[in-house]
Amino acid sequence: MISGPDFICIGAPKSGTTWLYQNLNRHPSIWLPPVKELHYFDTLYPLPRYAIRKSHPRGIFGLCRRYSRRKILHVFYRVARKGSLKELIWAYRYFSGSSDENWYMSLFEGHDDLLTGDLTTDYCALSEEAVSNIKSLLPELKVVYLMRNPIERAWSHAKMLLPGLLGKSYAHISDEEFINYLRHPAPQLRGNYPRTIKIWEGIFGQQQLFMGFFDEVVNSPRDLYKRLLDYLGVGSGQKFIPVDLERRVNVGSVSENHVMPDPVRECLIKQYRDDMEWLAGRFGGYASKWLDDLI
Repeated sequence: MISGPDFICIGAPKSGTTWLYQNLNRHPSIWLPPVKELHYFDTLYPLPRYAIRKSHPRGIFGLCRRYSRRKILHVFYRVARKGSLKELIWAYRYFSGSSDENWYMSLFEGHDDLLTGDLTTDYCALSEEAVSNIKSLLPELKVVYLMRNPIERAWSHAKMLLPGLLGKSYAHISDEEFINYLRHPAPQLRGNYPRTIKIWEGIFGQQQLFMGFFDEVVNSPRDLYKRLLDYLGVGSGQKFIPVDLERRVNVGSVSENHVMPDPVRECLIKQYRDDMEWLAGRFGGYASKWLDDLI
């Protein structure tokens, strides 16, 4: 019987999940899919309509609507470089599958001796009902959640997405356009850490939920990585720690260096202050510093 993934990472977007994917993928006791985000549960259990950026159709014909030819070729090229027939078959199954439970579980077969995972950041926006169904399907599942200063995360996410959504360069997007986007429920839902924590922790329990901070990725990546490996139950000795763990990944374009305009910052402070007070009370540490930085 195919058991499915041993763990999932549910986000948050722009909070270090690509760094996590790339480094966990190098661990000899862990296998991760060639595609970082499988988008299964957010397809099976649709997000609130305002949170859906785009559908995720599959099958040979849906494939072309979801992925560009360049994306498909990139994945197959990356898999082919490994010289693994098994992973080539995996890529074909992923792109042409029917997106049902058997399809999803089959994506993890053949790796019984390894820990397997699914890192899809949109899972943080799933409803309580959806998370309950995941718990029923995968009762022993471990859940990983990384958080970043909500204001900085929202700004980074907006800079990444809005040029594509509006069809214009960063330099031509006004403060008002950024504010209108950031006030939309879709990005707010993905940045609502208290909601995500209450749902996932309430259903899976504290013992099955690992929470970390983007600040740790920046300031103490080795400590965070070792703590996560211990939580997952795999080797965390020095030989399992990549020597270049401090290397930044998924660094954006020059827009990453653009300072947040004051009107945008004021909007986000109003939007997230209550959440940040809740997080500071719950976690202290980095979350308290986020709140202190508002003063």
